[in-house]
Amino acid sequence: MISIIGTVAVRILMAPLLMLMVSCSGLRSTPEPLSVSEGCERLKEVIGEYPDRFASLKKTMKTHYGMHSWRAKLVFPGAKCEIIEWAGGATSYTCLWKRDSQVSAQAVYQKYQPIVERCLGEHWAMNENATKSGEQTVFSRRGQARVSMRYFRNRKSWWTSLGVGDVIKNRKAEVK
Repeated sequence: MISIIGTVAVRILMAPLLMLMVSCSGLRSTPEPLSVSEGCERLKEVIGEYPDRFASLKKTMKTHYGMHSWRAKLVFPGAKCEIIEWAGGATSYTCLWKRDSQVSAQAVYQKYQPIVERCLGEHWAMNENATKSGEQTVFSRRGQARVSMRYFRNRKSWWTSLGVGDVIKNRKAEVK
């Protein structure tokens, strides 16, 4: 009789503990922000991977609609990054940060675009444009990947993105 009561008591006590463990397992600590020098080092690391089509940054591959995509090694905190190889062979490493509003997406863009510009240096040409739903800056240098930073609206969400690689046409990023 005592062992049955003990077993029931253990089950009753374990249920809330297991629920707490499961609910906490999904929590992630807030990523530490990068210093400007760390961010530059990481951006240059990604640019350096371009000639090999970002091979060392690729993780799990999916194929859909004639293109391949890979989850990418986390280089920038808090971002969802992936490598996409389009049907025509163009390849890009893209990181997205979901924002709560246009104001938030624009603020992130305005804060980090000058940092990316300083990081790349004066040998990179810069082209800034207003787009249908935001702004973009594209940096280019002969023989190098293109680097783009932008903010935009996609359906109901606002995003800030950083891309490295071949030029990809996106109607949301078309110049007004």
